[in-house]
Amino acid sequence: MKKRVIALILMGLVGTTAVGVVQGPTAIYAKDSKDADKDIEVVSPKKIDDYIKVGKYKGIELFKTPIEITPEQVDEYAKYELASHATPVTDANATATENDIVNINFVGMKDGKAFDGGSAENYDLQLGSHTM
Repeated sequence: MKKRVIALILMGLVGTTAVGVVQGPTAIYAKDSKDADKDIEVVSPKKIDDYIKVGKYKGIELFKTPIEITPEQVDEYAKYELASHATPVTDANATATENDIVNINFVGMKDGKAFDGGSAENYDLQLGSHTM
């Protein structure tokens, strides 16, 4: 009796699954947003050739342009990537080392007097860059 009940349940499941498989349109294509107020068109695989045109693709020549990359370019890019992912340090007790960038305010003085163009605020200085 148990075997018949199990067989009937399995047959019912198979039958339900088979009913869910329907032949017919399988692709839905929405039109452009400017046609949003219009209905969506259902296209069957038999009509798909009306919508897609394959051009001539045989005999096309592809040209590959060699790219030369120097070690200097690699280093430059690596420095750029590292700098773009750097984390600012705001701890006043942190120690800066060579190649670190520090933000400083300064006043340039000559004979005890500030001179024009010798002062800046929030100036980013890379230590060891010899720019000052």
